[in-house]
Amino acid sequence: MSDTVLASCEQDLEKIKSLYTREKLFQAAYETEKLLLKLEQHKQDESVAELWKSHESLLETIKRENTEANTLLHELQSEEGWELCANKDNIQTFYRKEAHEKLHTLKIQGTIDSPMFNVLSIFYEIDLYKTWLPRCPTSKTLKQYGRVSVFS
Repeated sequence: MSDTVLASCEQDLEKIKSLYTREKLFQAAYETEKLLLKLEQHKQDESVAELWKSHESLLETIKRENTEANTLLHELQSEEGWELCANKDNIQTFYRKEAHEKLHTLKIQGTIDSPMFNVLSIFYEIDLYKTWLPRCPTSKTLKQYGRVSVFS
C-alpha cells in the first residue's frame, strides 16, 4: 500500500474514532463502511492487514451497534406486537413484553408543543418513570453506557 493510501486510511480511522466517541454512531458506521471498502481494495498488502487487525474490535463494535440501532428504529416504527396502554392529550403510550424475557419495551408517540431539550430531558429522569409511565411500578438505571446510551 502506498504511504498516501495508508495515511488516508489512518486519517479515516481517526475520524471514525472521533465520531464514535461523540456518539455519532450512524455517521461512524457510514465512514466505517467506506473505510472497509478501501481496505478491501488493498487487502493483499501487509500494512492493510496490520491496520485492520489493530482496529478490528472497534470497527466490528461500530458495525454491530449500528445494526442494533437500525433494528431498534425498525421495531419502533412497526405496529406489530405493541399494545396501547394510554392515550391522553394526543400522546399514545404502547408497551410490549419481550419474548423469553422479563423485559417490557415502551414506545411513546405523539406531538408535544415544547422545546425539544425539555422533552428529551424527561427521558433522563429514569427514577421518575414510575410516576408517569403506565404499568411501570419501579424504574432505575441499570447501566450507563455513554452520554446518551442508558439501559434502564
